[in-house]
Amino acid sequence: MFQTISKGRSGGGVHALGLLGFFFQTLAAGDRRMTLPDERLRALHQARDLLRGLLDPKQTPRVPLEVRRWASRVLKHYPMDFELDLLRKHWLLGGKK
Repeated sequence: MFQTISKGRSGGGVHALGLLGFFFQTLAAGDRRMTLPDERLRALHQARDLLRGLLDPKQTPRVPLEVRRWASRVLKHYPMDFELDLLRKHWLLGGKK
């Protein structure tokens, strides 16, 4: 399951499993990490705040213009507050209408 990677000249083995390997192994084993609806919504709100911050030169003075343009294009299609509220209600009801 774990790969042994030798480090340095000592030849001592170190058990190492990269994040990607861990992800695929847990999926293969049927282990699904749960994300709660409030965690998912918080991530969406934080992502929107991050994108807005990228647009503001006072908050992020060294961000290249192309990154600012990209953030603007993404925000143009980003869910609005009322849409996120609808999602929250949908998830709280367990997907029922």
